[in-house]
Amino acid sequence: MSSPRIVVIGAGASGIAAATRLAKNGFSNITILEAEDRIGGRICSVEFENDIVDLGAELVREGSLVYDLVKDYDVVEPRNAAIEVYHPSLGPLPKSFVDAFVARFTDLLDRKDDGISWQEYFDENYQKCIVESFRSETEKHLAVECRKCAENLLLFHALTFPLSEGGERFGEAPLTFQWGWKTGGYRTFLDILMKDCAKFQEKIVLSSEVIKIDWQEEIKVACSNGSTYLADHVIATLPLGALKRQYRTLFQPPLPMEKAQAIELLRLQSPSQILVHFPSKWWGSNDMVFTWTEEEMDLVDFEMGPKKNGRSWVTAIMSYYVYPSYKNCLAVYNGGEMVQEMEQMDETVWLEGLHYLNQKFLARAFPNICKPTKIARFKWYSNLHFGGVIATETLESKLRGIGFKTMAEPLLDKDGGIRVLFAGEVTNDSSHAFVNAAVYTGFREADRIINFYKK
Repeated sequence: MSSPRIVVIGAGASGIAAATRLAKNGFSNITILEAEDRIGGRICSVEFENDIVDLGAELVREGSLVYDLVKDYDVVEPRNAAIEVYHPSLGPLPKSFVDAFVARFTDLLDRKDDGISWQEYFDENYQKCIVESFRSETEKHLAVECRKCAENLLLFHALTFPLSEGGERFGEAPLTFQWGWKTGGYRTFLDILMKDCAKFQEKIVLSSEVIKIDWQEEIKVACSNGSTYLADHVIATLPLGALKRQYRTLFQPPLPMEKAQAIELLRLQSPSQILVHFPSKWWGSNDMVFTWTEEEMDLVDFEMGPKKNGRSWVTAIMSYYVYPSYKNCLAVYNGGEMVQEMEQMDETVWLEGLHYLNQKFLARAFPNICKPTKIARFKWYSNLHFGGVIATETLESKLRGIGFKTMAEPLLDKDGGIRVLFAGEVTNDSSHAFVNAAVYTGFREADRIINFYKK
């Protein structure tokens, strides 16, 4: 028989993984529709001040699916950065204390049960499991002063903003050994996926936002640019933000009730990352994590940009991450309730705020520190094709058993034939890294089609 017509919605890691898996198994009639004017989804590698930097996914975890796929190509290198914690009045905290603090924090993470929010768990256990575990009064005092640092680390581990709203998905543990890209950024991984598929990029149609999937009888996929595609199967890899925005009008017939409920119950988180360029490299090889005390946050006198409860946005900045391949750039991570407002800030506000932060926390440790000159970013939250970065379970979705597994269930015809399949990190609840989750689910749905035709 002729090759079935397959439309893949989304040219991110999941869509490309699914399409390349199908192509390598003899399926040739494949079309990939991408709403953006680029491929990659949350893989977003761009040129910035003579560097190739990643504005989305950036690190590779050793032993992960992505690592196993690229390890023989000599394209990643170990990122051996340790954590240095900086206090606004004390400067860099002693390494012995930081090492012990991180060990206790990691142990605390491993004890949480379902049914309680991270905020409740943190509030109940921080004092007794971390502060009181230190013997000296000096270290106990430092642990109290580092509460904000622990909350920031927890935000990125639990991936829920704010902590009180539940978020039951773990990302890559921020304290585990990770690898970075030597050159070319995470886009290198996509090139490796596509390298053995002849004329693969000709199958990708950019700037083609899908607005309707009519999956009755012969499937019809309509795009906002007026184009229409007929298909025997559709693999939808839409991010949760896009699904939340358009699921009611996107599918005809409508989605089953449980899948619609899952879309409503799952949360979309938006931790923010920007890249900042400096005229010269003044930092060392380790990441710099900031810990604000309650008193210091109230005393911040930086007036530019948004505030929340009287506190400046600069207090939401968590850390600088160091990447070996970036010459004069640092990655800035921030999270919390001001992420959306911070995403809209002018570059000048960012540069002045970071300069203020550097003078407050780092100037004593780095006398050669200089003022930042430029930033690079992608506005993940305000981009309607994403609406945020990370999908997480909530306490309610956990209790009701409606979540990622529900999202992975395909839509079938009356005879049990597969019609619309779902991939992407929102359909996987077992991976600890989001590109890994995307790739795994892309392979999973491609295999579902492959096995269907083998039968």
